[in-house]
Amino acid sequence: KWHANYNKLARFQKEHGHCKPRGPTHAKLYDWSNIQRKKRRKGKLSEDQIELLDNIDFPWGANTPKWTVLYLELKDYQDDKGHLRV
Repeated sequence: KWHANYNKLARFQKEHGHCKPRGPTHAKLYDWSNIQRKKRRKGKLSEDQIELLDNIDFPWGANTPKWTVLYLELKDYQDDKGHLRV
């Protein structure tokens, strides 16, 4: 499953010149990409997976808008705690 989604992202990168899927057409790929960022932050991606993503210039978050970074942190908190009372 992981490799199937990775291959979809690699094809997207080849077609569009970047790994930032957006819009309703690419919603599943967008979600999968965000999950990969979250897994890396939590240490749940293998070195091989990280290397494959690096090879297609996957954006790990350096250019991610501040709102998105904060949203992902809040989502991580909700996933861990089961609520958003912060």
